[in-house]
Amino acid sequence: MSLLNIFFIFLLLFQFHCLPICANAENIQQYYEEAAQAYQAGDYQKAIALYEKVLELEPKFAPAYNALGVIYRNRSENILDSVWYFKEAIEADPNYLEAYDSLGKIYQQVNEPDLAIEYLKKALAINPDYLSAHFTVAWVYLLGKSQPQEAEYHFKKVIETKGLPLAYYGLGLAYSMNKNNAMVLDVVTQLREMGQNEYAAQLEQMIRKPFQPQEAQLVLPPGMPERQPNVLVESTPKPPPAPPSGGEISGYTQIRLRGKLTGIPVEIQPEKKR
Repeated sequence: MSLLNIFFIFLLLFQFHCLPICANAENIQQYYEEAAQAYQAGDYQKAIALYEKVLELEPKFAPAYNALGVIYRNRSENILDSVWYFKEAIEADPNYLEAYDSLGKIYQQVNEPDLAIEYLKKALAINPDYLSAHFTVAWVYLLGKSQPQEAEYHFKKVIETKGLPLAYYGLGLAYSMNKNNAMVLDVVTQLREMGQNEYAAQLEQMIRKPFQPQEAQLVLPPGMPERQPNVLVESTPKPPPAPPSGGEISGYTQIRLRGKLTGIPVEIQPEKKR
């Protein structure tokens, strides 16, 4: 048998072996893209069904677990229903930083600062420049742990890249907690230059009376249940039921400062990977 014949036989065998694998990969890609489109269109039940099809084909596909976690986090009556999915994403891919970041935000929202910091630090260990984790952990240190110096570091990391007004505001609160009025005034000036006069005015008031975290009342977003002890998901439960059609949970945490509600986004949307 000539070498050319051997080559063609090998190529034919390879093609037959690759057909089911390639077809499977194409189906996964198709279902995943359709699920993302359904989610963007607000058809959450369809998105859930399609993400589950992805996992039937590839049970270790971390992005599908993470996407399901996001849906349940935003749509379920109990935000902790989503924890199982994010932990499954991490088990499938220990370097999937979006899942660590999502878990940090969940534990921040249910007032579990130590767990929030644990997962957010894991996200930052994977990517030290991940702004969403820096932003959330800054607020956790400030409001949940009363550690303004730690909060300062993370707010500055966000400001260096994004210049986000709420990061400046949080930095001003941290300076106020440390009774560093000169730095508070510096932040006030920067906020006024950005046209953020309301945040600037609140910080100016705190020069007369420094900010203390006990003055901030954490307000749970609409639809989120009150925190209950011993409800954190530390082991793998059975998947939660499909989320209800209404009562979407807000993506904001609110704090009440001197009688006023100030919305604080719990996440910065990372750039989508192509």
